[in-house]
Amino acid sequence: MFIVDNGTREVRAGIFVAQALNHANHHREQVCAILTGLGIEPPDLQAREYAWDTGRIWDRE
Repeated sequence: MFIVDNGTREVRAGIFVAQALNHANHHREQVCAILTGLGIEPPDLQAREYAWDTGRIWDRE
């Protein structure tokens, strides 16, 4: 638990994690919209694709 709003409220830590992920999604959407507006195909920004591209996921033998 964290105490926020000048000590008037308590919040679970997971809310901060959820907010950070949500905030990052908004920025990715903005970048993709700008690229699309410029006629540039934005990259696939899904976590799974990132994992494939960076070797963080692989096929089992």
